[in-house]
Amino acid sequence: MSRKLNCILIIQADEIIQSIEENLELCEFVEVVAVCKSISAIHQAKLFQHIDFVILEHNCLFLEKINVFNLLSSQQNIIVTSSIAQDALNAYELGATDFLYFPFTNERLLLSVTRILKMTNSEEKSRQIGVKYNRNIKHINLDQIIAIEGYGNYIKIITLNEVTVSLEKISSFESRLPSHFLRIHKSFIINMYKIKHYNHLQIVMGNGKIIPIGNSYKALFKHHLSSMVIGS
Repeated sequence: MSRKLNCILIIQADEIIQSIEENLELCEFVEVVAVCKSISAIHQAKLFQHIDFVILEHNCLFLEKINVFNLLSSQQNIIVTSSIAQDALNAYELGATDFLYFPFTNERLLLSVTRILKMTNSEEKSRQIGVKYNRNIKHINLDQIIAIEGYGNYIKIITLNEVTVSLEKISSFESRLPSHFLRIHKSFIINMYKIKHYNHLQIVMGNGKIIPIGNSYKALFKHHLSSMVIGS
């Protein structure tokens, strides 16, 4: 895969945060996009980033009396870390991908992250969508799509690196997309994970593109946004 794996840390112990960040700096295919010590920080990280995996301190399983596992997608890869070896059993019972006993070596952390990379690579193949392009079928990774713009019988599929024009109506393409893609204007569909910031009139996407919110779509956008923040 060409992109980096995005990771968030849900950790309160500064020494663990420092150890993980120092070790992951040596790992070229991973980027720590957020360090979360509160429920609100987790909501923000989930809302504005596509997250490939989470490293969770066992002591943070419950923050503000909320089960953190319930906030994360059932498909999320979660590495639990703790200085208590007995916590491993509880972590695996909850569905953790791996357990790291702290203090851990760089080699052990790399092994854990490499396992996730392999799983993600296999999952990437099923996270693609085929579109008509130059009399062929072009496969585009859904995670890389920022927005789709429709005009007549054609659509423009906008990713960070390119724009692909395909002969297909936006309504037809919308029906083939997963739930985190949302129609917010008669001519635009956005990837909710690629939002940078927004107000009641427009959305600024991760690539800087400004997209208007249609009046008839504002209630749906607000509802979808609330559902994502809740963690559903």
